[in-house]
Amino acid sequence: FKEVRNCTNENCHGSDGNCQWSTWEAWSLCSNKCSGHQERSRIIAVAAKPYGELCEGPSREMRRCPAEETDQTGCAAKRVDCKFGPWSEFSACSATCGGGQKSATRVVKQHARGLGLPCNGSLKNVRP
Repeated sequence: FKEVRNCTNENCHGSDGNCQWSTWEAWSLCSNKCSGHQERSRIIAVAAKPYGELCEGPSREMRRCPAEETDQTGCAAKRVDCKFGPWSEFSACSATCGGGQKSATRVVKQHARGLGLPCNGSLKNVRP
């Protein structure tokens, strides 16, 4: 999972074209009858041109499946929620002008099992 943001608002020579996301794909099928999570993603449809604004926001999302799409019989005893590890420190800004970025990362410490809740959030945080 990735979330992208600018880290400077200073333009070097003006903007030639901003980044554009594609539309979100449809939600996936439920991963299994107990854990019941779905994913969807999007891609960068148009990359930022020199000095244009970078795309911001997540490239992938997860959610718990709607109750009508899960079979919860016998799953309750197997509930383990997903857990993230801690965030790393943010890196230095990648540029002094033109929208550089800082990033921090984390890993999934425990994956969801049974009726456990899936992790919700990014593994990489990119910000101004």
